[in-house]
Amino acid sequence: MNMIISKKKNQIGLKDKMSLHPKILALRMERQGFNKRLDRDEYHQLFRLMSPVVPMYWTMPGNPPVIQHRADFSDFHYNDKLRSRREIVKGRFQGGSVGYVFFDEIELYIALYKKNIGKITPKMDEIINLIEHEGPINVKGMKEVLGMYVKDITPILHKLQMAFIVFEDQRSVEWDRGWYVFEREFPDINLTKYTFQSALKIIIERFQKLMIWFDVKMVETVYKLPKKLIQVSIDELVQENKFQLLEIEGDTGYISIEDYNLIHHLDLNQTTNQIFCMNKNDFYVKAMEYILQKDFPKTTHEPMYYLLHQGEFIGAVYGKFRIRPDELEDVIITKDIEQMVLRKDDIIKAIGKVADYSVSPLKRFMGEKR
Repeated sequence: MNMIISKKKNQIGLKDKMSLHPKILALRMERQGFNKRLDRDEYHQLFRLMSPVVPMYWTMPGNPPVIQHRADFSDFHYNDKLRSRREIVKGRFQGGSVGYVFFDEIELYIALYKKNIGKITPKMDEIINLIEHEGPINVKGMKEVLGMYVKDITPILHKLQMAFIVFEDQRSVEWDRGWYVFEREFPDINLTKYTFQSALKIIIERFQKLMIWFDVKMVETVYKLPKKLIQVSIDELVQENKFQLLEIEGDTGYISIEDYNLIHHLDLNQTTNQIFCMNKNDFYVKAMEYILQKDFPKTTHEPMYYLLHQGEFIGAVYGKFRIRPDELEDVIITKDIEQMVLRKDDIIKAIGKVADYSVSPLKRFMGEKR
């Protein structure tokens, strides 16, 4: 990948233009925890950087968040324990999606995602008063007391949740979870500790630490925040001499000055040669989503998983998610095809770590029946 350098102020000078791309990919693999399995302290750091962490794509409602392929322990069970102790808590962030953050950072995400609910409707008021006087109470209890249908209660709760008026206490995989009035349950939380822009700058710096080089669309895709406001925060970080512009094949992106200096001394031999089969809700997949959608478009089947090798998404598993069993139709390789076909067994093994071949056998590999 060629580095095309602009003459604009704060853009990187012409250096090592042929070698930066693999080094950026290598540092992504290191920072995102692929090269070696992480212990609990390292995992906590990664969880914070990737927050809000969302449950895996096509998983059971109520399942805890998982960062696949990174931990040297079962983070499914570990995160289930963390949320049972409220060390991580559930909220609705990123356009209303379920995600988890460490409770000691909830004020940061309130600044980013708290919705102005506007006028409280009579139904909202009923639900708030019920939770305030009878809570914690579950949806079934609300239905019985208020005489409302679950399909009418749930969207109201979600709106109130996005406004941080109510709190859903997801302590386990069980469906019977209690709802609280947020302010009464957490009276010490400062809802105005951060401004939106100051919180956004913190999140963007974390994003850059994981992605090394990034563009505005990547940030927008992951965090579901307005593009114009993202650009304002990035511009401020450039003015503060934390980031610099770097143009790659006509695409303008950003890298921290610190990382630009670091990657020149990076040892590419430290990057794992392992192939990973990535869930569609993984942080790295979400960051690259708009590119992956172009590289792996839907056909008669859809991309179910993406294949990652040394920072590059080299292929996808096509098929269809179903309640059970899933349909694993084909594996399509688009990069390093000759090399990856020779590693067919490694790829099939990698897919088998996330898909159950006993109920969902893989039908084809590069169009050939198995």
